[in-house]
Formats: sequence, C-alpha cells, structure tokens
Amino acid sequence: MITRLQGILAEEALDGADDLARVEHFLDVILATHPQLLYDAQRKALLKYATSVSARADLPGVCISETALPASRFNIYGIIPPGLNTWERAFVDYLDRDTSGTILWWHRNPPRQDYSVCVLLEDGKGFYPDFVIGIKNRKTKDGILLADTKFGFERFQEFPKVLAEHPDYGRALIVHRGASGVWHAAAVDAMGRPKIGEEIRMVDLAGL
Repeated sequence: MITRLQGILAEEALDGADDLARVEHFLDVILATHPQLLYDAQRKALLKYATSVSARADLPGVCISETALPASRFNIYGIIPPGLNTWERAFVDYLDRDTSGTILWWHRNPPRQDYSVCVLLEDGKGFYPDFVIGIKNRKTKDGILLADTKFGFERFQEFPKVLAEHPDYGRALIVHRGASGVWHAAAVDAMGRPKIGEEIRMVDLAGL
C-alpha cells in the first residue's frame, strides 16, 4: 500500500512522494479516516490468492440417528438433521416450503469435518456456513449457494461473515429473521457498515 500510494503521489507531482516517512504518514491519515479501506484491501488480497481445494472426504452416504427424524422435501438425506437451533430449523422449513422450483436440495454443513465447506475470512480464519444449498439456474459451481442464519451479524466478530466469499460458490448469504418471521439478507451500507437488507424472496436466490 505504501508503494502504491507513493506512486500515486509521484504521478500527481505532489510534495513528499520521495520521502518515505511522509508517505507512511499520509497512509496513516488515510486509514485513520477511512478504516474500511484496509479491510477491503485485505479481503481482496486474500481472495486474489485463495484457492479452492476439494474436501478430504466425500459426504457420508447416509445419516444415522438413534431416533426417528422428521422428513424433509429437499434435504439430501430426506430428513431434518438433529441439532438445529430454532432459527436453523425455521430456515430449513422455509426452504422445504418452496413451490417455485428454486430449491433443488440442501445440506446442513457441519463445522470442521473432512467433508465440510469452509470459507476464508479476511483474518485468515475459516468460516463454516450453516447450509449448502443447490439453487436452480444459479451461476456458481454446481449451482451452490452458501447460507448462514445469524442473529447478531452486526457484531464485530460476526460482520466479516457478511463479506465472506467462496472462490467457487460466491458470497455467503447471511440471513436474519425479523420479528414477523420474515427472512432478510444481511447487507452493507454505503459507509461499509452492517445493515438489514431486503426481504429474501425464493425466486431471487439464484442471483444473490
């Protein structure tokens, strides 16, 4: 960033372009005034050099449970998997109610398994979205959309997930449930701050 700023100052024939200490000071002032620039630069650098690798194992062929599980229209195993919290259960019920033909299948993505889907965050840590969803006509590898239900998406430690992007599957969809039970996509305003976005419509999932 220092080299880039130094080049811009030189192109504009501004004083201080040849003084490294002054260039560093200019950069500090810019980042203090616009801190989001540093996060954006870091995220873009990670995305540029991040590579997608195959999972170390295939998905299990069956889902084993000691108790009977509710049926699901679109889950890859045909059941509602155990261990879902209230929002996750409400979200898969929403997916299973699709009558538009948009939802092809869905899978609960468990964290830190050899077959899990992981997304790189801007700090280099891994993020495991709650769900992997097959969407009709979605222009990603295998039509896949990654989705995660999130109550406090605006919290500092959670907000990077709103910007998380997989090299093959695109940006993860962070969904927030309003008081009326309507699902909204977490979004970012013009100042780079988190906000509740538009209501999610099933027919729009291919383009999200």
